[in-house]
Amino acid sequence: MTLERILGDLSNLDETELRTLNTNVIGQLKRIRRQNSQIARNLFKAGDTVGFGDPGGRGKRAYKSGTIVTIKRTRAEVQVGRVTWTVPLNMLEAVGG
Repeated sequence: MTLERILGDLSNLDETELRTLNTNVIGQLKRIRRQNSQIARNLFKAGDTVGFGDPGGRGKRAYKSGTIVTIKRTRAEVQVGRVTWTVPLNMLEAVGG
C-alpha cells in the first residue's frame, strides 16, 4: 500500500478508525525512536568525545563538542568546557578517532 493511497483513504474512515490508526502510528514511531536510542546507547560510552548542534547555528544552537559524562535512557550529559549539556542521544556524533 502506497502513502498516496493511505492518505486518500483517510477521508473514508470514521472517528473510531482514525483514533485506532493514530494509536498504531504513534506506537510505531515510539518503537522506531526506542530502537534508535538503543543503537546510540550502544555506540557511545562515558569519556567519548562527541559533537552536537548546528554548524551554522549561533548561541546555544551552535555546534559544540565535548566529552560524555553519563549516558541515560534517551539522553547523555556532555561536558563542554565548564558547562554540562543534556543532549538527546540521536543528536550526538562521534568526534575524532
